[in-house]
Amino acid sequence: MQPTCKLTIAVPIYNTASYLKELFLCIENQTLGMKNMEIILVNDGSTDSSAGICRAFQKNHTERVQYLEFTCNQGVSHARNKALDIAEGKYITFWDSDDLWSPYAMERAITFLDKHEAEVDLVSCNIEYFESTSQSHILNFAVEEDLLIDILGDYQKIRTSGAACVMQTEAARRFRFDEKQTRWEDARYINQLLLQKKTYGMLSGVRYYYRRRCSGDSATQMHERDKKNYLYDLKALFDNVYKESLKQCGEFIPMMQYLLAYALGYFFLETADILSEEEHWHYDTIRRNILAHIDDPYLKEIPNVDLLTKWKMLAFKYNLEIGNEINAWRREEQNAQWNLMRIDRTTANYNTLKRWFTLKQQNKTLHPYFVKNGYSRIAIYGMSDLGMYLLNELANSSVQVSYGIDRRAEKLELGFPVLTIEDALPKVDVIIVTAVYFFREIDVQLRQKVLCPVISLEDVLYTIE
Repeated sequence: MQPTCKLTIAVPIYNTASYLKELFLCIENQTLGMKNMEIILVNDGSTDSSAGICRAFQKNHTERVQYLEFTCNQGVSHARNKALDIAEGKYITFWDSDDLWSPYAMERAITFLDKHEAEVDLVSCNIEYFESTSQSHILNFAVEEDLLIDILGDYQKIRTSGAACVMQTEAARRFRFDEKQTRWEDARYINQLLLQKKTYGMLSGVRYYYRRRCSGDSATQMHERDKKNYLYDLKALFDNVYKESLKQCGEFIPMMQYLLAYALGYFFLETADILSEEEHWHYDTIRRNILAHIDDPYLKEIPNVDLLTKWKMLAFKYNLEIGNEINAWRREEQNAQWNLMRIDRTTANYNTLKRWFTLKQQNKTLHPYFVKNGYSRIAIYGMSDLGMYLLNELANSSVQVSYGIDRRAEKLELGFPVLTIEDALPKVDVIIVTAVYFFREIDVQLRQKVLCPVISLEDVLYTIE
């Protein structure tokens, strides 16, 4: 099939109506331009309003958008394979319907692949998480300029997310997504592809934005409830990558060993308590067989688990009974971490109080801050000492404290309403968080429930000069 456009963007869709408008805007804003792209939307049996949103997008871009609709859900891999079969772009990328890319990503990817067509089948980029958490992917590495990565040399620079890649379409058609596999299926797919030319590209300054949903209902956030995750998916990843590595390289190369060690690390963090005794035996057999093919140094180097989990993996590999010792060490480590966190929290509270007392010595109060910003009705998150100090300071001012928010709400008797974060939160002008040590986590939770600003008490204090 001769390419009719530069790029195919294939998007499997299943009940993601609330994210589609943002996704489509991201596509429209790509600097590559709609005229250079075809968009294949595969509605995989959605039961929400995804269909109507997709059809509206297609209507706005009739010549550029294909819309396929299945009557029942057949899985993301089936949807990707269907799009791969009909893709007309020289290059192809499989976007997840709730994720995003940098606006110049597709143009940069195409430029890179055109330049290095003989050297690589695939180009990727670093990944950033957003929504319920804001952080960089643990596998990110420094990319100061566009790079060619030799997989036989830079074995730690593994790729696991197919959605964060753009590929040559003809090369991509050499393989299929396993429609029985629901976890690590794209890692299996792209690593089989990487083994062909043994080199891939990395783009500098480009980001793939991976949404970790606050609702916790994405496929990757629900895998622990699926037995197949333990009894099929892990084995499928190993069997196919191992086979392709032997075929293309004559050995199970270090990068593929490191990839499987990395994947196994996550499995060793999970209890797999949904499995029966017999299923656990099969699961253990799968893990031991994979571990037998991985050299010990790669198990020791993976970045996604702590030292105790690495010891657990090695002990399991060699059938050493040190589970009780590891559990005891784990408890000691957790106690130490809890004590360190308590010290850090106490230090944060002390520094906040110290700043507050310094202002009081200068006859300065917090009241002008609220007046200046137009905050006449506020809520206070955290009704321990700092929350009570703030409540008392504002007691005779023009600022009304409408309610407090505290996880101990039922046990507190403060003479005014105190709610939990799970309650419906009445409208206020601002929420001040006095639990300054935990502000980031609290901020993420509150922003899913309220439209008003959420501000740390620490920031308020240091705004006053």
